[in-house]
Amino acid sequence: MIRLYFDKSTPHLDKIARLFDIIGLYFDKSAHDFDKIARLFDIIRLYFDKSAHDFDKIARLFDIKGLYFDKSAHDFDKIARLFDIIGLYFDKSAHDFNKITQMFDII
Repeated sequence: MIRLYFDKSTPHLDKIARLFDIIGLYFDKSAHDFDKIARLFDIIRLYFDKSAHDFDKIARLFDIKGLYFDKSAHDFDKIARLFDIIGLYFDKSAHDFNKITQMFDII
């Protein structure tokens, strides 16, 4: 997944499929810890890709919000989510929608 993200020659269809795959991976309770860690890093990197489309950013936001409300999430997941939200807040180029969503997520 991480390699797919950094491959700039990857078609858009693959990137969209990857997004749905990582969202589905989170809800797959049988997924191994390595898979979950890889997904977290992939989501965090997606945010810092300035060329990412709005669809990608919106999907990432909903995934982070879902992560927060999953009471069975491990501590590592919650810590990674916190750092991602903090990074979102300090990104001055973030759109208003991002900041509003981020504020509600922290609350």
